[in-house]
Amino acid sequence: VESLFRSAPTLGNVILLLSMFWLIFGILGVQLFAGKFYYCNDGDVYGVHDCVGSFVDAETGDLVSRDWDKPIGWGFDNIGEAVITLFEVSTLEMWLDIMYSGTDSTKINLQPVYNEGPFMPAFFLIFIVFGSFFLLQLQR
Repeated sequence: VESLFRSAPTLGNVILLLSMFWLIFGILGVQLFAGKFYYCNDGDVYGVHDCVGSFVDAETGDLVSRDWDKPIGWGFDNIGEAVITLFEVSTLEMWLDIMYSGTDSTKINLQPVYNEGPFMPAFFLIFIVFGSFFLLQLQR
């Protein structure tokens, strides 16, 4: 128990450094990706204004209403959501889906386009290198 109390200031410094790093990247993520992860469940539409009514699903033949939505659980629409998304990226669980959404993001209220931003993965790769591999190793 005594060694746990001795290590508390060092752990506090590492947690403070990680929090500031995630906050900086969260602000950058909000600036780069806010409102750009939304998509329509009908891939043939151009943007939010075309995503109305319903369409026939090619696989099932059912009539499906069009919905303009984003992936559940992550995004960069506000700083809280951005920090939670970056936490998920730092754990390296499902981070590729988030990176692919960032790569496919276009403009606000427009449907994602495959590999529209080829340099957007650099944001996630830099975050992983410094956030996951370097800063998390400071605890040791």
